[in-house]
Amino acid sequence: DAPEGNLVGTVTDSVTGEPIGGVPVTDGHTYAVTDMNGNYTLKGDTLSRTVYLSVPAEYEIPTDKDHHPAFYINGDFTDTTKLYRNDFKLTPRETVNNRFILVNAADIHIYDDEDLKKFAQRSLPDMIESIEAYSDDSFRECVAVLNGDQLSDRMEMLEPFKQTIAGKSVAGRKLVFLHCIGNHDFDAEYINKTGLKADSYHASRTFVENFGPVDYSVNIGNAHIVVMNNLMVKGTGTNRYGQALCVEYDEGFTDSQLKWLEADLALVPNPAEKVVILCVHATVMNKTNRNYQAVARLLTRFNEGYIISGHTHRIRNVNLKHTCAGG
Repeated sequence: DAPEGNLVGTVTDSVTGEPIGGVPVTDGHTYAVTDMNGNYTLKGDTLSRTVYLSVPAEYEIPTDKDHHPAFYINGDFTDTTKLYRNDFKLTPRETVNNRFILVNAADIHIYDDEDLKKFAQRSLPDMIESIEAYSDDSFRECVAVLNGDQLSDRMEMLEPFKQTIAGKSVAGRKLVFLHCIGNHDFDAEYINKTGLKADSYHASRTFVENFGPVDYSVNIGNAHIVVMNNLMVKGTGTNRYGQALCVEYDEGFTDSQLKWLEADLALVPNPAEKVVILCVHATVMNKTNRNYQAVARLLTRFNEGYIISGHTHRIRNVNLKHTCAGG
């Protein structure tokens, strides 16, 4: 009686080897949930290129040896008539603790070696020192979300940047970086080179290959953290330096993204008792860009809701015109 689908797999506990039921699995378009045997079946989309988990609070965010996120598997899953198998293993957390440290940084703009040097010698050490200052005996983990524009249109700086943030630890625990795509993280050069349509799907190819999906979520304690792209690419141009191609874009969420987010949030148990944090690149505030208000309304079923963005190169707090379940 399994549902029809061409994306299949099993999620198991890496310590016990036992299957894990109730884990949300997605390709960025639709969701499935693992059964009591840890199996999932997902009907893929012709645009499917990543299969990944919404990591449950009881389990650590999977990482590779360099502490880069590993909760996803990339591949060419676009043939919906072909069966693809993707299995996942999750490591249980020592304790499910509501106390963790969330750091957000945006608009680093690594354009050349000098920018990378400043980041490596000044910004990154300052970030780690700040985290250590907040650490105490109840501190269990830290997640750093980079809210877009890690790069500055030059994709050749991507690998050196990844190496710079690799293997970092704080207070004796690994520091996990989660990535949000910004307008300067899209690969305009790839669009011009291939002649493909200038849209978010094709322009994000390089980002996805290196950092994973552009719309995803993880759970830590009572917090549901969602990272999403809110830039809709429509063309290419030249960046502020005049020496590299950049993308032209509109702000907002597509109808497909809104549908995905609705499915993602619907799978969070007891939302009225939890905190939701949406991380995007472009500011949302009280704008009326495509689907902005619809997205904000979806967050109101939670006890508390926050949207954290970058893009403007300034810090400000804005109360949105919506009320969450907790008031």
